[in-house]
Amino acid sequence: MASTAGRNNRVMWLANVRAVPYRERIEATARAGFGWISTSPRDYEKTRASGLSDAEIRAIAADNGVRLSYLDPFASWVPDAISPDEDPAIIPYLDTTPDEMFRIAEALQVDRIHFVGAYKPGRYSTAELTEYFGKMCDRASAHGLKCVIEGIAMWGLCRLDEAWAIVRDAGRPNTGIIFDTWHYTRVGRTDHIFAEIPPALSIPSRLPMVRSPAPLAGLWRMTAYSIACPSAKEKFPTSKSCACSRSTITSEALAPRFSRRSMTRSAAAIKSARG
Repeated sequence: MASTAGRNNRVMWLANVRAVPYRERIEATARAGFGWISTSPRDYEKTRASGLSDAEIRAIAADNGVRLSYLDPFASWVPDAISPDEDPAIIPYLDTTPDEMFRIAEALQVDRIHFVGAYKPGRYSTAELTEYFGKMCDRASAHGLKCVIEGIAMWGLCRLDEAWAIVRDAGRPNTGIIFDTWHYTRVGRTDHIFAEIPPALSIPSRLPMVRSPAPLAGLWRMTAYSIACPSAKEKFPTSKSCACSRSTITSEALAPRFSRRSMTRSAAAIKSARG
């Protein structure tokens, strides 16, 4: 079992354990040494449909020393939230209104909301995005929530420097950025940006995904199941990049989404929890 300090700095990403029922997922997260777990609106609905109340969902997490965090994804912070070219299979995952997002955040008592920009590339200017983001941060602040934003390679908001420009220009105190090395390298690295981001801004970081033997059709399925990590395929200096980010940013360690190591730890923890 990880130390208390270690657990408090480790976040299990939902994608690693979402295939198992909620209680087992939380137990596995705790056994694997993670003190936090991300969640999503659709997973919340699924968990409620299984018969658990909001109070029971929170109690199961608390009983295992795990906190619910990173309500992800939040795309509707802009009016035209989803690109008309989006994969129809992904739309339900993204289609959560601001009112629904804040209602779920309150029900689960999460501490932060994870913003993504799934709009059509070129749909918004940085100034427009900054205004929308700032207004939503103000609303989140009233609920005691932090707003973290991430660039996703296949969407309109895809670059770390774009995310930083929005956070910087919005100037709200309850903001942060998610740094994912896979997305970061796929859209073109901007290593100089780390020197511009103040240490006070927390950037949770995820390491690259690895290849899985189950490729499926479609960009999102390809991303999740069959793309090798940049360090293996493109000689991306992962350790150098992470060292660069750590030199200027307070980082939290998130479980890499779909990574072999995190999924192996999760599988072992699930097996142990099932006895």
